Amino acid sequence: MRSTIRYKPTVFDGAKGGSATSNSLLAVGKDRSFVVQGSKIGVFRYDDDEGLRHTATINQVNDPNAPSERFSPKKVMLHRNDREMLLLRPGDDTHVYRMDLEAGKVVDSWEVQNARVKSILPDKKYAQMTDTSTITAFSDNALFQIDPRTADKTVNLKSYAVKNGFTSAATTGKGYVAVASEKGEIRLYNKLGMNAKTLLPGFGAPITGLDVTEDGQWVLATTRTYILLIPTGIEGSAKNGFETSMKQTPPQAIKLQLDPCHAVWMRCPINYTPARFNTGEQEERYIATSTGPWVIRWNFNRVKSGHTMNYIITRTKESVVDDSFRFNRARQIVVATKANVSAMHTSLMKRPEQLRADTVKEYDN
Repeated sequence: MRSTIRYKPTVFDGAKGGSATSNSLLAVGKDRSFVVQGSKIGVFRYDDDEGLRHTATINQVNDPNAPSERFSPKKVMLHRNDREMLLLRPGDDTHVYRMDLEAGKVVDSWEVQNARVKSILPDKKYAQMTDTSTITAFSDNALFQIDPRTADKTVNLKSYAVKNGFTSAATTGKGYVAVASEKGEIRLYNKLGMNAKTLLPGFGAPITGLDVTEDGQWVLATTRTYILLIPTGIEGSAKNGFETSMKQTPPQAIKLQLDPCHAVWMRCPINYTPARFNTGEQEERYIATSTGPWVIRWNFNRVKSGHTMNYIITRTKESVVDDSFRFNRARQIVVATKANVSAMHTSLMKRPEQLRADTVKEYDN
């Protein structure tokens, strides 16, 4: 096995010899990871050696009101202490489907009224690891909360007359919400149903992914070709941009991107997957993303000090679909490629200049 790929990739063959279907989505929980492949979901547990082991395949991704109608989810989110999974169906922006992970099937759906559901996220940074039943959601021009206990499911709705083209969102440990748009704008809210406290103007490109630190002091925004790290703290104040307007003190974003020389010999178009902080009980220390077959990790503290080129990389055998830090394991990244899933230890990653030319050429053969 190649020296740069010493982790143990696991093949998830949801088709079982049938027509080939690529992995499309990844959800990382406390002790399990889930990979969507077509209308099936692979369940993976961590081995003693910290590798991933395929333990089950869920075949019942279907509409509970029409069991014969299977679908490939466009969005999945773990829910209620990782006992459930919420799913969104392509072409259906009025329902959220709820899967019982122990039973391995979709058990019901919530019909959402008064708003369209484009995407969903936890009410707080780690709310999915509690028994909280409500979730946060957004459409192109609205931000709201879904409460499955209510008749119309929609509460704390804040809608806009103009289509903002919301693309992604993230929550802090207190439940503050950051929402990004295809215009590159970022809105910071301290409460659902209210106006944003801060509107950060467009940064020049659509934002495709968003994350925030648990304390809300930093926002991480991904675009296709670069990543922005944005401080929300306000000098001379104990409050941040979620709690009060930053209009008078606009933040200076830190731009993260590959060194052009490295990008040339990596030989793949830059198209970052959503960048994320490491998760868990410890403070955020690292940032991870990928582009093509390359996985990249920055040192968060070094970046804040101005060392934006302080990153390490490694290459997988095929393009990465999604990646996310393992919970409470800041030095381990779960990586889903088109056909494989792996728990990669960052000790296997290297500074670009440490990768020998012959190692890079090996992948060209």
